[in-house]
Amino acid sequence: MFQGFLFVLLLILASNRFFSQSFDATETNSINGIFAFSRRSFNSAHLTWPSPKSNKTLTILALFLSGDIQTNPGPRHQPVYPCGFCELAVSWSPNEEAVCCDECSIWYHRSCLEMCTKDYSLLQRSNVQWLCCRCQTLNISSFTFRSFEISPSFYEPIANENITLESLSPTFNPLFTSSPKSTDQHMSENPTRRSNNSSRSSNKAKFTSSRTSSSAFDLPQKKNLRVMTVNCRSVINKKADLEASINYIKPDVICGSESWLNNNIKSSELFPENYTAYRKDRNTAGGGVFLLVRKDIVSSNQPDLDSDCEILWAKIQLQNKKNMLIGSFYMPHRCNNTIQELNKSLTTITRSSKQKQIILCGDFNCPDISWEIGNVNTCSPDRSTQQSLIDVTESAQLTQVHNSSTRESKLLDLVFTTNPTIVTHSVSVPGISDHDIIVTDFDVKIQYQNKQRRQIYQFARADWESLNDDFNTLSNKINTQYNTGACTESLWSTFKNTLTESIDKHIPSKLSSSRCSLPWLNGKLHRLLKRKRRLYKKAKETNNWTNYKFIQKHVGEVCVKPNGNTSIIP
Repeated sequence: MFQGFLFVLLLILASNRFFSQSFDATETNSINGIFAFSRRSFNSAHLTWPSPKSNKTLTILALFLSGDIQTNPGPRHQPVYPCGFCELAVSWSPNEEAVCCDECSIWYHRSCLEMCTKDYSLLQRSNVQWLCCRCQTLNISSFTFRSFEISPSFYEPIANENITLESLSPTFNPLFTSSPKSTDQHMSENPTRRSNNSSRSSNKAKFTSSRTSSSAFDLPQKKNLRVMTVNCRSVINKKADLEASINYIKPDVICGSESWLNNNIKSSELFPENYTAYRKDRNTAGGGVFLLVRKDIVSSNQPDLDSDCEILWAKIQLQNKKNMLIGSFYMPHRCNNTIQELNKSLTTITRSSKQKQIILCGDFNCPDISWEIGNVNTCSPDRSTQQSLIDVTESAQLTQVHNSSTRESKLLDLVFTTNPTIVTHSVSVPGISDHDIIVTDFDVKIQYQNKQRRQIYQFARADWESLNDDFNTLSNKINTQYNTGACTESLWSTFKNTLTESIDKHIPSKLSSSRCSLPWLNGKLHRLLKRKRRLYKKAKETNNWTNYKFIQKHVGEVCVKPNGNTSIIP
């Protein structure tokens, strides 16, 4: 109906334009009245209507009739990049310094975070920590391992036209600086922007090469197998560094070399408790290899496949009832004897009746091999030895899939597989020694095992009187059987069965929880976090952030403490 009204109005104006000489004063006032009504109707659109005799009148009305122009698009309800505290826009103004959370991609004004100018300037070159009030993520801008994140997309190489992978700088720059991304880039990466009060989809910046949105410390459940190849040069003095890299990369399998361990050191002293450790120590100076497999993955050690060199094999069960062999290898010095022992181990695997997929990772110390073309540099002093490694891997149908240097400009750490088509990514990231860490993703489905729940007896609620009566009866029963000449096995069975029945009958029990327990998250810290949430809601309503900022600072100090022990704020 609106278009019909404008069409009639257009006809009247056309008549007025070409036959204006024949109109009298009454007709002219009628047309002016129509335009006065139009101005009142569309006043909300902030349009200035021209006079009936204007040359632009017909053009404007024709544009309205085309339906391509919104008559009243309405005001912008919220800024494109609202601050997580004050909800005001974070703009391109040089006076508005801001930082962005790596987890939830929400921007904050530096003044809202009460971050001084000195700390803000140190974000690019020191470990300045700040806590996001939305997702409670502790942002560590210069953390070494934050310079890496693997994309789960198989089409990442063709999705980006300009991909350059430069060498990672030893001084890590923060993911976000004081200038937000442009609107076009933001909308192209995150087309469905949610409201300010809802959680936003992860929209992280790119570091050198293209990076995709994935949580830094809370990665989603992976549908692939992630293998981390690391040269430790002594695990003992790098326990914290190894745990930090594992916490971020979250590998399923870890192939380690140069562990420098012996039989006097237990695996539980060094490795995370949620990994099953398989070790082969040298028990002398240096050397040693190990494999760490997540405990929820069905795996087993394969000592029959080892040979007289530093190599270790483990078997992983896949969902299609097939098995995959993963090996960790270390060659300290280039010599033919070590390569022949490697060949012996690979021959044992290839001679088996069932063909298995093989993944072999480790430090091979062969820097003069060009794996793209499969030959050795003619200037190499031990060209024949390195050529032997090529021959052995080719005879076992192994393909080297990693091409980035791992120590300075040399490729020493390698990743082999019999099926290179399942490799989705293989990149080098900063390591814990003078070697870089290799992270490789394989497109395979692993067979996972659920954690068995344990039965826990609640002895505080036990019926001790009934237990004592049952034990007295059991004692008399065993004495009677002994006097009648019962055998030892019969006496033991009677004692065991009766004791088990009495315990189950008179002592209540429960099953252990499958939830992950955080010992440092004690009751005091829980109460602090609850109080922080209450103050945040109150600050949102009253727009008074003083109390909330105080409790936020206190919670941040408590979280970075080793045990989280503190006194509650009165």
